[in-house]
Amino acid sequence: MPDNVKNKYEQLKQLIQGMLTGNLTDKEFQELDRMMSEDPECLKYYIEYTTIWALLDETECLANTTNLLEHNTLLKQVWEEKSASPTQPQFITKFEQKKHSYLFSKRKVISILLSAAAVIFIVLFIKLSTQKSYKVEIATIVDQVNTQWDPETPLEIGSHLETNEMLLSLAKGVVKLQFNDNVDVLIEGPAAFKIDQTGLFLEHGSLYCRVSKSGLGFTVKTISVQYVDLGTVFGIKSDVKGVSELHVFKGKVRVIADSEEDSKTSRIIKENNAIQYDANKNLVAAIPIEQKGFVSHFDSRTEVILRGQNYIDLADIVGGGNGLGTGTDQTGINPISGRPSGLIAGTQRSTNNYRLVSSNLYIDGVFIPNGITKQIISSQGNVFKECPVTSGSCFNNIGYGMRSINSNQTQESRELFPSILLHANTGITFNLEAIRRLMPETGTIHFRSQIAIERNPFRPKSSNADFWVLLDGKLKFKKTQVKHNSSYTVNVELLENDRFLTLIVTDGGDPENRIVDGKSVPAIDSDWGMFAEPVLVTE
Repeated sequence: MPDNVKNKYEQLKQLIQGMLTGNLTDKEFQELDRMMSEDPECLKYYIEYTTIWALLDETECLANTTNLLEHNTLLKQVWEEKSASPTQPQFITKFEQKKHSYLFSKRKVISILLSAAAVIFIVLFIKLSTQKSYKVEIATIVDQVNTQWDPETPLEIGSHLETNEMLLSLAKGVVKLQFNDNVDVLIEGPAAFKIDQTGLFLEHGSLYCRVSKSGLGFTVKTISVQYVDLGTVFGIKSDVKGVSELHVFKGKVRVIADSEEDSKTSRIIKENNAIQYDANKNLVAAIPIEQKGFVSHFDSRTEVILRGQNYIDLADIVGGGNGLGTGTDQTGINPISGRPSGLIAGTQRSTNNYRLVSSNLYIDGVFIPNGITKQIISSQGNVFKECPVTSGSCFNNIGYGMRSINSNQTQESRELFPSILLHANTGITFNLEAIRRLMPETGTIHFRSQIAIERNPFRPKSSNADFWVLLDGKLKFKKTQVKHNSSYTVNVELLENDRFLTLIVTDGGDPENRIVDGKSVPAIDSDWGMFAEPVLVTE
């Protein structure tokens, strides 16, 4: 949409809000009158906006007034929910209408009457107007994967969607729409939909909606129900028979349904609740919420599709996977060559050069720290300044394996966790820029893990390792002198500009050829460090 058109609608929105709140100056009122008289699309926008406002307006309190107003059914229902005392939610109930009297202040009465009169005038104006109804670009296709559109309406990434268009038919695949007010909608085929000034109409199909603050009031309409956003993340499934589902993952949504009496009733569905509405029976019933029932994120570059998952498994990535369980157990990366390999390699010793891992998009590189010379830990030259002096040796390769933390559990009862196996002295750096493409765009990201020594080292008494976590070379976590049969929690918040996450295990400073149980052992003996359940979590 051109900037001048966007600015026009933003100005119109501000003027309408000023009118509804009684804060419009004479000059602003004249400007609003001019815009509506010259542009039919402005008139239509006004009607839709004031309708939504009437449904959402719950700010007036019942106090100090004697004015009685018989207003429309929708506003009565909204008022009833606001003034009623909290009750336990009903799991199966019908939408019902109740007749009540409502008290409003004089200013509210005048505002509503003026708004009602204006709406009546505008409706008559539109009906009598012979001007053409203009189309307005309101959304853009920003991504799609495995899509098959109706041959008559083929759409590509970058296609702009306009109001007053025919139904768009998506036979299969997933498409992401971004509206001008920063509302993201993911629609999964088979589906049929079209957009309008307040949101979109979903004839049938499944969608996942993430609404920003500027998109408050975004509305999804189905054959018999309107779902009005109140600042939220939600999913909707709908069919052509009049049955639809609403799953509210965050915030709340107002449900406005057509009743048998050909009028409308409404209610609010809150976070972590889901309902099914059957228009044929005028029946609403609570149903289990389904986080995995909707595509919540995807990226066509990687063809990764998330269904409610909010984390990426870094151990899976070390095993050559995409963080969603596609990695191969008991595989890894050689810290000297940077190439894929098995786990077993025996004792290895090398310089502390940083080796790029070209075979894995999500791993930047690996290394064997020695603390003698400057330790580079990323392709951008970040340095591990706190690196202690180590023996410069390691045992086996950096790997992915299912491991147990608690050594007191029996073989039958022990719980196994996906783990990054980092025997001292090894380090690995992940490419956060690439990994973020696998994750939802919004929310704070945390790195979380349990650190420990593996369950069955050769000589448990000899285990002694230091654990380090860095972001772009800056130390965020360290735990020294970690022994066998002990574990600790790591929780590090990532900032938006953080590019590299580095995990390191070094020997605990033990001398070479120390005596343990009457045997001479190296400094790294039994330092089987691991990061158990290492994940990046979006919150």
